[in-house]
Amino acid sequence: MKKANASLPVDEPGAAQLVLAALGLIDKALDRIKRPAALRGEDLHAVRIAIKRLRAILRLIRPVISKTFFNRENAHLKKASRRLAFSRDTTIARKTIESLSQSAPRRPEAFAAVLAGFKEHAASQTAVEKAMNRTGSDLEQSARRLERLRISRGGWKAVEPALRKVYCQGRRRMAAALENGDDNSYHRWRIRVKALYHQLQMLEPHWPHPVGPMIGRLKKLESKLGANQDIAMVASLLRKTPNAFGGAENVGQVLKCVDKKSRKLKRKTRLLGEAIFAKKEPFKNAKLV
Repeated sequence: MKKANASLPVDEPGAAQLVLAALGLIDKALDRIKRPAALRGEDLHAVRIAIKRLRAILRLIRPVISKTFFNRENAHLKKASRRLAFSRDTTIARKTIESLSQSAPRRPEAFAAVLAGFKEHAASQTAVEKAMNRTGSDLEQSARRLERLRISRGGWKAVEPALRKVYCQGRRRMAAALENGDDNSYHRWRIRVKALYHQLQMLEPHWPHPVGPMIGRLKKLESKLGANQDIAMVASLLRKTPNAFGGAENVGQVLKCVDKKSRKLKRKTRLLGEAIFAKKEPFKNAKLV
């Protein structure tokens, strides 16, 4: 596989350079898979972030690649990410419950019972390694296809339509989340917030005006939406199988704290989101340099 930098080359922005950046991301992810760190969970998290950034790049170059290539590669990467989800989800669920327990000292027994259930559901190290190795194979396949991809340089005109589209989708999904209030709508909103965040991060060196403040706000918003998604995942697991997590009474006490935290997070995301997605015509008159 050819070597490339994970960041967008600064001399000439465009779709071709984004492909080079994607190859660099894959190189780094494969290195995390093949050379484990002391804490394997950190490798798993890094690989999942790399896949999210790869999918963000795909959306940026979508206007200059075939629909078939985009759909196939996006689905391939999405499937690869899902292979790592179980281990990540159980770990995050346990950490979420531990964090909530600190804000609810009057219910220590209920939280202890629920935590015991999550520890029993944790993925084995063998399962984690198997998932990581299969994901490595998936990424190697993606790299080979990206290396064969031929596109023109294109510059700003190649990525502008896709960037605007992601922003507008984020704006619409925010409106739906704020109107509906359900966790699925917030999750869909988060997907586009994360994509926009990764895209602007990669394009920032070429932007003629400072976008650091917007990137910072997007990061903060994504963090709040992510925390709410973690809580929603915990709530779903507890409601489906309460007996696996200490029984209905313990689960009910924990869910009261979960629901309260979720409402608080959603109020904060409204304020952040409305500030970020206030424009109907995003990036107007912007030209990458």
